Amino acid sequence: MKFLLAGCCLTSLMLSSSVIAEIVALTCDGRDLILDSETGLLEVEVVNNTLLTRDKTYRDIPYTQEGPLVRFSVASEIYTEGWALDRETLVAASSLSMLKRPGLAPVNKRYICAETEPPEPPEKLAKQKVGKRPRKRGF
Repeated sequence: MKFLLAGCCLTSLMLSSSVIAEIVALTCDGRDLILDSETGLLEVEVVNNTLLTRDKTYRDIPYTQEGPLVRFSVASEIYTEGWALDRETLVAASSLSMLKRPGLAPVNKRYICAETEPPEPPEKLAKQKVGKRPRKRGF
């Protein structure tokens, strides 16, 4: 009886934790953002962004969330880019600053984001008839 009670409690705990976890996929001007609320980490896919980061994916970036506002930063040896994203209006802002050139003014941009549509499943091919195997003859 104890095992049954423990099993039911464990199952309900797992179901409730899976309902709370949320994965949000957004696209902001060619950049794909994937926010995972369970781990508190996000993934940024940059496609042909600049000459500095061409076709690069940054994974496991920690972010902070204060209400609907999500903040994170991407850092490399050459630059630092800070982001703020409003999840209610889907508007994002970024500030890019160069580390090796402190006199250069940061580049500030604003993006309108949209939820990324899941890819369509591949089309199934029609079944093709398979020929019969020749019958064995002989001994």
